[in-house]
Amino acid sequence: MREITDLPRLYITRIDSVEKYREIDRNHQDYSLGTWCFSAASFSEPNFFEQHNVFDYDNADNDIARSNHSLVNGVFDTLMPLLANELNQYHKKKFSVRFWEIIVGYWFRQYLDVFYDRYQVLSKVRNSGTKFKVFTIRESSEWVASDTDEYSVNVMSDLLNHQLFSHIIHRVPGFHVVDNLNANQQIQEKIGRKKTFRLFRKFAFYVASTLVRYNRIVLTRTYFSLGLNIRLAIKFLSIPLLGTPKVDCNDVSLDRNARETFSLKVKDPTEFEALVSELCGKNIPKVFLEGFPKALALAQKTMPKRARLYVTANAFATQEIYKIWVAYASEAGTSKHVIIQHGGNYGHSNVHSEERFERSTADYYMTSGWYAEGEQKVIPLVASPRLGGIGDYEKHKPKLLPKGRFLWVLASLPRYQYTQWSAPQGPAFLSYLDDQKNFISSLKKEVLNTLLCRPYNYEYGWNDLKYIDPTSEKFSIDIFRKPLREMIIKSKLAIFTYDSTSMMESMALNVPTICYWIPSSWTWRPSAQNLLMAMKEVSIFHTSGKEAAEFLNTLQEDGVLFDWWNSTKVQLVRSQYCKEYALTRDKEYALWSDFFNRI
Repeated sequence: MREITDLPRLYITRIDSVEKYREIDRNHQDYSLGTWCFSAASFSEPNFFEQHNVFDYDNADNDIARSNHSLVNGVFDTLMPLLANELNQYHKKKFSVRFWEIIVGYWFRQYLDVFYDRYQVLSKVRNSGTKFKVFTIRESSEWVASDTDEYSVNVMSDLLNHQLFSHIIHRVPGFHVVDNLNANQQIQEKIGRKKTFRLFRKFAFYVASTLVRYNRIVLTRTYFSLGLNIRLAIKFLSIPLLGTPKVDCNDVSLDRNARETFSLKVKDPTEFEALVSELCGKNIPKVFLEGFPKALALAQKTMPKRARLYVTANAFATQEIYKIWVAYASEAGTSKHVIIQHGGNYGHSNVHSEERFERSTADYYMTSGWYAEGEQKVIPLVASPRLGGIGDYEKHKPKLLPKGRFLWVLASLPRYQYTQWSAPQGPAFLSYLDDQKNFISSLKKEVLNTLLCRPYNYEYGWNDLKYIDPTSEKFSIDIFRKPLREMIIKSKLAIFTYDSTSMMESMALNVPTICYWIPSSWTWRPSAQNLLMAMKEVSIFHTSGKEAAEFLNTLQEDGVLFDWWNSTKVQLVRSQYCKEYALTRDKEYALWSDFFNRI
């Protein structure tokens, strides 16, 4: 029998990474669970994968992602009523499943999406047949999120992921656990959020909530233009809400004993369902357990009791007080909940768990042009969030600015998968960065000289620009970060490397536009494939960076560029795209006003 010390080691995050302990030279049998175990600088090393043993990550593959999505849909539908029942027992309440789904469902869906991904990653290790020595986090020291937003941020961190992996490793065969890491001694990363002035936000949101107590329509985080917000506020005598007060759970004690007994009573569970049932209580944010009485009291104190309509683009996700307002109103049957599509990949992304959740919990789901067969509550009206003020896309004439730049818009995604969505998440993001390398290396020098790179506004730990261009000399970078719409309007041509809201803006404004991505990485659903192929036929869409660069090389002369974009076939496809996915229109105020009056 092998001694424990002789077992190969499995590094599971950067908390215990091989780079930190430098043991790879001593034991070539050691493995890393994924590329998230390594620093950004290491990806630029020659022969990186030859030097390190790293388990493959294929959960972003289209077929696997679709299968995972289907499975987690079923698990959510099965376990959500059980979670509602357990929460009712914990709080001695009798709320409906819908009440709890509105309040805790967004967190629970993300937890399932992420936890199933981590479960599958470890399944590959178990299937390898090798038993590893693993350093896990002691469960008595585990970090627990205060609320949904804090959990969503930390899904991208090493600490929470080390805990999630540890949870599974402790409960399945195939690992020798060395349980010596203390969560309290780990650095908490703040990823994917801009800094805010907390005291100002707390004061402003509390005052705003007080002012809207007599609103009949609650408008918050709609991302309507300022003018549209003001006009609707005057029309319906309803002050727009900046945001809701944050429930401060820092002074709420964690009851680990109660969490140990908090479990979902599922019959004949699969291994994954059994893990979720046992571990849900360890992971659920404090605001839903220990802090829930405090949240209820604050929600009841600030609730707009005359409200007949709640309207938002994303407050349903992380605004805990807003969710309680909506849940109470839904329970009483006094109000309707309107969710507005917020994002550029809704309606055509092949896998999109957030879209599924939004559609299921809204009374009316407003889209930027697309329909959902058999769902009357899915209503195309006007593309307003982030696209307000553009006006009727049909009235915009093709634009050409000879002195403009080629605007190259980049994406970035976290090192860990964070939701079920057709995108190159986690380790698969390296394929996206490699495609950008191919794009740059395939451009003629004359085109490179006119290229202006717009990096993504968050750094997720890939050191994206350094990876794409180690010399930092091949292209210019936008360092001023002016509003993206302003930059699009002033560009000669906009180039989008992913399916985004900014691409919707560019197409609606009729600025010359091309986009490219690897179809298997950002897969569109079957109902949208005909449009994507039409975009490919007229050279708006390209299936790789190299292909896009070769087309761009032919557009150096302004006359060639304008003739292409102004051609009938290109304009017809552009109009079809806008009609289905970027439905900007005149008279936004009248459209929304009439809709609110009808419901």
